[in-house]
Amino acid sequence: MNAENLKIILKMTEERFEKFPNYNIETLNLLEFKRHYEKYSFREFLFSERWRVFMQLYMLNRFAENLSFIVSYGECRQNSYEELEDANRDIAFYNVVIDKIFDSERIFDDLLSQLGLSSIITSNISLFDMSKVFNSLGEQNLKEDLSLYFVEFEDEVLLGFSENILIIFTPEGFYSSSKETYTLASEALLYLLDELDEFMNTEMIGRGVPHEFYINWLTKNLPGKVKIRAIE
Repeated sequence: MNAENLKIILKMTEERFEKFPNYNIETLNLLEFKRHYEKYSFREFLFSERWRVFMQLYMLNRFAENLSFIVSYGECRQNSYEELEDANRDIAFYNVVIDKIFDSERIFDDLLSQLGLSSIITSNISLFDMSKVFNSLGEQNLKEDLSLYFVEFEDEVLLGFSENILIIFTPEGFYSSSKETYTLASEALLYLLDELDEFMNTEMIGRGVPHEFYINWLTKNLPGKVKIRAIE
């Protein structure tokens, strides 16, 4: 998510939601979730599909638990389940915002579900299913004829806010309007990246990572926040 697209999303959100605070992207403090791995490698998958979500869950629990959230996507694409004569029916929309305010508990639940771990109990109801969406062109009906089409999202942006603070989660990092939060989050990020480096250097990377590792990490770092399904 580049800065220009984030500016567009912020502007639309300010205009749509009366309670959303007015901040300039240039005034926000940015922490980047930086680690570079070989493209299409297992390590890249683990970082983008697992550890990035871990970092967002950890930061949300530490610094955004009492905030309200708006959810946006850099791109939404409606694709057909099978090849149809009208190829133009596959449509993409950019910088889309869900027309609803969520609480942090609902966002936390959705992030957990993104991990795809069957032993974790989540609602399994996507944020998208709960409301309409819009972009700079107006309201977009991505739900029409879902028996023929499915919707894919890219570049999820989570905008957490109250009267006094704005925190933004993007795939690349963490923005905060508060310098104090930024300082504390910087320390938290160092811990998370140290944990990541230790994890990436373990022997399990070559064999595949058992789901028990993820469960243990979540329960250790997010005590009382993750519900585990009982083994029958």
